[in-house]
Amino acid sequence: MENPPRHTVPESHRETFGKHLRYLRRSRVTYSQEEFARYVGLDRTYISGLERGKRNPTLETLVILARGLDIHPSELLKTLPKESLGRVRPAKTGRDSASPATGG
Repeated sequence: MENPPRHTVPESHRETFGKHLRYLRRSRVTYSQEEFARYVGLDRTYISGLERGKRNPTLETLVILARGLDIHPSELLKTLPKESLGRVRPAKTGRDSASPATGG
């Protein structure tokens, strides 16, 4: 029996982030993964997982990585296209659905 054709899956945010992190590490500090991990106090396998898009960094990790790269943490997220993030909708508060803007 033949395997069904695989659909092309868009690159995940983790993969995009990982490629950008690898680019920044190589271009800004020119450390190997091991050297960079030692410099920022993280495990080399964790850095590898981030760069391969297998790990999700916490906010604390983003700050640690940014400090090690001498950049603002927001620079680590600049490669994520706005349209892929979607719109944020206000959370329902459980109050009356009437809105001052609509008068309803």
